[in-house]
This record gives sequence, structure tokens and C-alpha cells, in this order.
Amino acid sequence: MRCVRLIVERVRTMSDRQCAYQIYCDRSSGFTLVELLVVIALLAILTGIAVPSFVQWNDSLKYREAGRNLSAFIRSARSEAIAKNRQYRVNINIAAKTYQRQRGDSALGSTIWTNATQGAITATRVSLAGNNTLIVCNPNGTMEFNPLGGAIARITIFDNQTNAVADVNSQRYRIDLRNTGRITVNKVGAADGAP
Repeated sequence: MRCVRLIVERVRTMSDRQCAYQIYCDRSSGFTLVELLVVIALLAILTGIAVPSFVQWNDSLKYREAGRNLSAFIRSARSEAIAKNRQYRVNINIAAKTYQRQRGDSALGSTIWTNATQGAITATRVSLAGNNTLIVCNPNGTMEFNPLGGAIARITIFDNQTNAVADVNSQRYRIDLRNTGRITVNKVGAADGAP
């Protein structure tokens, strides 16, 4: 509401103190109820559009962080194997979402493994999938994958609330490990293959 002060002069010869003041309020300015409802409706529409995108972005960060943490854990085991000239292995427990680094007793063909450090994926709704869950890092920088062997191992991090294989929109990150020692973390979709 806008108020205007009007000066009403009675006589031109009067001094400033003798002028009478009158307050006049103009009720035509301001916002009507309809205008306020339109603004609230627009804000509700914008919020409805923005919130799902934010939730999806936040979930994507959880999966990416889990993938980066696990790949950093494997990289550190590989680095220690090279630096200390001993085999190190990373044992990944898919069901418990934990991983453990173990130190071998020799450079090659270790038979005794002692626990070094542990890690875990603590984010909710994040699960792991993969077949080669025992990764041996050799002092020459190469890696061996057990129980299936092969030149490459894949560990997929996905949303356990959806069927990661069937859901095209499920958030998934895959850690690709090559026996040469190369480790990459990539975002993948259901079209890129099963976990």
C-alpha cells in the first residue's frame, strides 16, 4: 500500500508551521490475491521440475563416489605392491559391500596373506556386482583376477532398489580392471551390458 502525504495550504501567507497535513492512502497499488496465486503456482511448477533432477544428480554422485573410492583402494594396493616388491590383493565381498587389502609374503606366488586395511561402501541403495572378486596386484604392476581369470575384470556399482539389468535409467558405474594394471571408472547404462 502506498501512502502519499499531501500538503494542503490554506493561505499562501501562512508560515510552514501553520500548514495542515493530510495523509491520503492509495489502495490501488500492491498485489492482488490472484497475482500471488499465479506466482505460487509458477514456483510449484519450477520446483516440480527441479527436484527430480536434483535427486537424480545426488544419486549419481553416490554411485560415482563409491566407484572412485573402490578404484582408489585398488590403485593403492597396486602402488604398494610395486613400492614394497610384494604381492597385494584386494578381496571384494559383494554381499557385504566391503573390500579388504591383504599383503602377501613374497613377490610372486604368495601363500600367506595378512590383512592390511579395509574399506566399505556406506551409501544406502548402492550395491556391487561382479565375478572376479579377488584381485592380486603384482610387484611388476600387473594384476590377476580370480576366480575366473581373464584379461579384464568388471565391477559394477548400481542402485539396489531397481533391477539394474532391466532398468535403462538405472544409475550405474563400472570399474574396468585390465591385467596390465589400467583401472577406469565409467558411467554405463543397461545397454552397455549386464553388471
